[in-house]
Amino acid sequence: DVGFALDCSQSMTATDVLPNRLERAKFSILDFVRRQSHGRVGLVAFAGSAFIQCPLTFDADAFEETLLSVDDQTIPVPGTEIGNALNEAFRALDKNAKRKMVVLVTDGEDLHENDRGGVDGVTEAKRLATNGVVVFTIGVGTPAGKEIQTRNAAGQLELLRDAKGEIVHSRLDETTLREIAEATGGNYYPLGALGDGLLKVRSAIHGLDVASGLRPSARRGVD
Repeated sequence: DVGFALDCSQSMTATDVLPNRLERAKFSILDFVRRQSHGRVGLVAFAGSAFIQCPLTFDADAFEETLLSVDDQTIPVPGTEIGNALNEAFRALDKNAKRKMVVLVTDGEDLHENDRGGVDGVTEAKRLATNGVVVFTIGVGTPAGKEIQTRNAAGQLELLRDAKGEIVHSRLDETTLREIAEATGGNYYPLGALGDGLLKVRSAIHGLDVASGLRPSARRGVD
């Protein structure tokens, strides 16, 4: 089983990877699922809040349909609450499974708001680790970053500005993503321009399977 937590906040519309961060992430997850021959997959989408979009399932078609429908309007609450995303992904996992795996796909900008009652991503990762969860983090974007384009009320594209009127420049935060992965015994990989970061996750998961003696016991498409 693999639970994906996909960032669909406004910063994921940045185009430092093409066609933009969110679309490149979706294509890469889609490729991962099509190559992964066993186990269930689930999907959590997050921005300022997080919700399970697709519970764990062997039905790849249902997962793909849900994944492709995710956009920057899926979660109406602005922000990027990685701690909430990890918590929601944990809720979606099978607590009786021998292996509990989360793949966090994000640009890593953890805009945690204390007044929402949650915790930051690294703190939540440490909690998940005590429950046997391994988190792999995938960084989408580039350290150099990019401005964020948004549509105004007239439907025209314009650069996103902060409360001071300054243009928002979104950058990939690899430091936070490394800390989250390391707290759980997972690994951090940049997604890359071609989305090959998730291929490294497949290899790492296979290595964990071999080390723990797990073998594929079910094929997707049969519940």
